Amino acid sequence: MGSLTELMMAAIAGLGSAAEGDGLLAAFLGSVEAFFP
Repeated sequence: MGSLTELMMAAIAGLGSAAEGDGLLAAFLGSVEAFFP
């Protein structure tokens, strides 16, 4: 669905979200599970 670069950017965005709130972190983890079922 996405390239390695896009996945890395999503990971960086997820780390930034973790600093703001656990809700956004949970959404990021959900997207990770979508990449790796």
